[in-house]
Amino acid sequence: MARRHLLRRLERYLRHVLRLPDQVEELARKVETCELTLPLLSRADELAGVARKLDAGMESLGLIEEVSLLGLPVLAEHPEAFRCQLTADSPFPLFNPSIIQRDDGGFYCLARSSSLVNDAEWDYRCEQGEHATTNYAFLLDKELRVEACEVLDDRALEELETWIKCGLEDCRLFRFQGEIRGIGSVAYVKAGEYLVRQVVFRLQGIRIEDPCYGPSLNRLEKNWVPIEDEDAIRILYRLNPPAELVLKDGVLAWVSGLPPEHQDWNLRGGTPLVRFGKHYLGIAHSRQLRIGRRMYYLHCFVVFDRSMRHVETSQFFFLRRRGLEFACGLQLSDGQAYISYGVADRAAEILRIPVKAIMKYLVADSY
Repeated sequence: MARRHLLRRLERYLRHVLRLPDQVEELARKVETCELTLPLLSRADELAGVARKLDAGMESLGLIEEVSLLGLPVLAEHPEAFRCQLTADSPFPLFNPSIIQRDDGGFYCLARSSSLVNDAEWDYRCEQGEHATTNYAFLLDKELRVEACEVLDDRALEELETWIKCGLEDCRLFRFQGEIRGIGSVAYVKAGEYLVRQVVFRLQGIRIEDPCYGPSLNRLEKNWVPIEDEDAIRILYRLNPPAELVLKDGVLAWVSGLPPEHQDWNLRGGTPLVRFGKHYLGIAHSRQLRIGRRMYYLHCFVVFDRSMRHVETSQFFFLRRRGLEFACGLQLSDGQAYISYGVADRAAEILRIPVKAIMKYLVADSY
């Protein structure tokens, strides 16, 4: 087992980490023709020791985790997938878009840019004074072509005394009684300290109206999940076990699950939960992973029934490529899934993929 394990790991290591295709092809040829394998078989004990040392060395460098991530599927590699990017006249990259379908079959999207720039997927730097975020509102047609783009007017968001408002981050869009609503993170800074509050709002064109702030149990409130429902504005604070809030008389109140004492859970909120047959479907993400210095989020599909019982969690996957990604939007229409997400905090993208391709990630044959 150690011999086979070593050869396979050497091949994957050389191909994907060191990126030496010629050497890998030569190694594979020698393995196939037994030029390398037979001499190694006569040195089994020594080889087992080499395998242990290689494991220890790769583990210390984070390479075992990196090699394991190489085996995870990428949704954008599906043969029927279509991908597009959103761009705007912004001094900073756009990322982490959300998407909602309009009545005419086109789409409304929000994507943000930030002066807090990450160009290497491991560290952030502020390129323009204080940390500031600007959101851009997009109108797209049915084929995801941009029809219009304007800066979102977020002046209705509340100012906090002595705190500097940085802007609205990572919105999730959803429909409620024919109107486009959203929920996002309002960030503030003071003397290097970072504070994030969740706010539910209504969109009137490119203007935010009627903001309603959620309870703040922690200094950083992020990743709340709206539920597609025409009877009430429902929000999942936590996915598993579910903890739910409902907007009543302008106040977000707890209706199920206990307010969590901490936020140390593995599965984090990503996209809204949208109707999926008699169930709800969404995309969640893992806690942030660091391998070496590089950051990763892994994503998975989650299924809930109408009572908000967590029914299923799929295997993990990547959206466009193996690295830092963040899904914020999901829409299902005419057998297609539209997923909006950020890539490396440097790109805002939309992926269209058949719903039948999603079903391959789920255990149930249908929902």
